[in-house]
Amino acid sequence: MARGDQIYVFQKFLNFEGVYQHHGIDCGDGSVIHYRKKT
Repeated sequence: MARGDQIYVFQKFLNFEGVYQHHGIDCGDGSVIHYRKKT
């Protein structure tokens, strides 16, 4: 991955595929900024 790449993972939630998602941005130094929408 490169700096600025978007990372995303789909997770199961109560046995439903793809309902819950994690998104983040690669910082290029081995760390990731986690993206979260306001609820």
